[in-house]
Amino acid sequence: MTKPLKFEIRLEVMWPQMADLVTLLVAAQIEPTHVVRIFDRDTQNGEARKLPPPKPARESPAGRIALGILASGDTWSVGEFGAQLGQHGYAQTTGQAVLSRLVQGGDAERPAVATYRITEQGIANLKNMEEPNG
Repeated sequence: MTKPLKFEIRLEVMWPQMADLVTLLVAAQIEPTHVVRIFDRDTQNGEARKLPPPKPARESPAGRIALGILASGDTWSVGEFGAQLGQHGYAQTTGQAVLSRLVQGGDAERPAVATYRITEQGIANLKNMEEPNG
C-alpha cells in the first residue's frame, strides 16, 4: 500500500488565469480544493499591509464605563467590577476583558492578584473624555 506524499507548490497566477489553472489541476487529477490557497497580496512587492494597532479600551463604550467605575473606588476585585459593569447592561465576563485591555493601555493597574485600580493616566484620560461633554 502506498502512502500519498504531501508537499507544497507555490504558483503565482493572475486572476484572469485562475480558471485555466483549475482546469489544468483537474486534468492532472489533482483536487484544487485541497491545493489552492489564495493570498490577498502581491508577494513580489514586499510585505502585506499591516493592520493599525487596536484602539485603546477607553475609546470603547464599555471602556469609558469601566474607567468611571474604577475611578469611583480605591481598588476593585474582578467579581465586584464585573457586577458593576453588569448594571450597565454588559455580561459579567466582559469585566475581565475590559480590565485587561485597560491595563495594557496604561489606564489601570493590578496592585494584587485579581485586584485592579485606575492609574493617574486613567484619571487624566477620564477627565479628558468628560470635558467635551459638559
